[in-house]
Amino acid sequence: MTVAESQFLKQHELYGNDVGLLSFFFFNIIELKPGQAIFTDAGVPHAYIKGNIIECMANSDNVVRAGLTNKFKDVDTLLEILRYEFAKFNIINKEQKNDEVIYKTSTKEFEVSSYSKKKGFVKSCKSNSSPQVFLITDGEIQVDWQHDHFEQSQKFKKGESFFIPASLSDYRITTIVESKYFITKIPE
Repeated sequence: MTVAESQFLKQHELYGNDVGLLSFFFFNIIELKPGQAIFTDAGVPHAYIKGNIIECMANSDNVVRAGLTNKFKDVDTLLEILRYEFAKFNIINKEQKNDEVIYKTSTKEFEVSSYSKKKGFVKSCKSNSSPQVFLITDGEIQVDWQHDHFEQSQKFKKGESFFIPASLSDYRITTIVESKYFITKIPE
């Protein structure tokens, strides 16, 4: 039995006779290992079947569903925006590095990086006049910065996120315990 057939049967148990089940025979089914990623451009339908992911997307109002959901399905809009071409997907970070990974893509709107650091790691950072969003997926980190000549500090732990404004030019990250975190910013 192929992967597509297996997924068809699994999803049929969940969704019954849903027309979205046919997509399994047209989509690429890609199994990613921890730390790996793919980039899908606008107009390319995509979904994830299981596991935990970090997904970042450009500002958009075109999230369109056509099946396998209890939410509103807008098949006509989906057919208008779809790109009908075959392409291979490049797996980003094939070697599964996890210490520091920059997920390079063709988009100019954002860049995602992941960091997995041991307790006591310290790094001085610059915002380069660009806002940044952090997401802590494991552990706890401390962020230190200066404001009006006063040293400021804030701790963030697993499940929390925070925003570094473009106006904060310099800050420092310290891992309180072994930690994993993601940073999304505008590429330089």
